[in-house]
Amino acid sequence: VSAGATTFLVALDGAPEFDPRGDAFAKGATDDQRPKAVDVAAGVEFSDPAQALMTDGIRAEDFLNALVAAEHWADAVRLLAAWLPPPQSVAWGCACIRQMGEGRLSPAQQASAAAADKWAAEPTEEHRRAAQQAAENIQSRTPAGWIALAAFWSGGSIGPPDAPDIPPAPGMSVRAVGLVVTTVATWGGQKQSTAEAFKAFIEDARQRLPTNKK
Repeated sequence: VSAGATTFLVALDGAPEFDPRGDAFAKGATDDQRPKAVDVAAGVEFSDPAQALMTDGIRAEDFLNALVAAEHWADAVRLLAAWLPPPQSVAWGCACIRQMGEGRLSPAQQASAAAADKWAAEPTEEHRRAAQQAAENIQSRTPAGWIALAAFWSGGSIGPPDAPDIPPAPGMSVRAVGLVVTTVATWGGQKQSTAEAFKAFIEDARQRLPTNKK
């Protein structure tokens, strides 16, 4: 409620906590307010064991918890990559690369990851095209290249700027982010096991979900 230059935030007893920025309920949402797994992960391909855990009507959070408990790491990553809005999904992939990629990235790969990160922070068409160019500058397909392509495939046309619009195929960006995160999780070596890396990455993604914004 606003009165002149003063704004009051009103909370009703018994109501779930609400993010005043207009996002989903931060916490305390009823079961009906939590997204279903089938809606969050529409079009995502899961392994057969993971698919068996997606029972009728299961909520996305419960499905994610089941995947983690069963150590279906790649499936959990795919779910989160689809659940996060595209800029947050790409930002998550960039964060995973930064965490595990020290000393592994060439200057061109660093530039590609930086271009993706820039788009995630400010998802403009100019930054999306810059991410495309940065990915094309890398000869081999690496996580840094894939994350830049994830930004490029997030929406808009994937054809030349002066050509008729060519939309990306559904799920291209999500699959690219999933590939990035599952690949860099294996980079820990002796410092961190793959399972430990997946757990850390998944927790990071949880904090980026709209329902967990503070």
